Amino acid sequence: YLYSLRKEYKKGEAAVRRAIAAENDDGVYWDSMAQLYTEQGKDSLAIICLGIALKSPKRIAAVSSQAYQQDKRWQRLRKRKDFQELLK
Repeated sequence: YLYSLRKEYKKGEAAVRRAIAAENDDGVYWDSMAQLYTEQGKDSLAIICLGIALKSPKRIAAVSSQAYQQDKRWQRLRKRKDFQELLK
């Protein structure tokens, strides 16, 4: 989150990749990577990460189809067909 605020996306991606490497079944890490990608305009990569997050065995309430429909972070993705399909 701090890397996003500072717009240090490469450092943020590296940190999240390390977290995913250590525990790749945690949806929160994939959600975080999706946020970093979206902020950089890498929407297709963000959607891939969100799909992995939704399928992850470890998730919190914020990592769900219902939450993603209302989460402001994904506003720019809502018009995309692949995002809508992901939430079905």
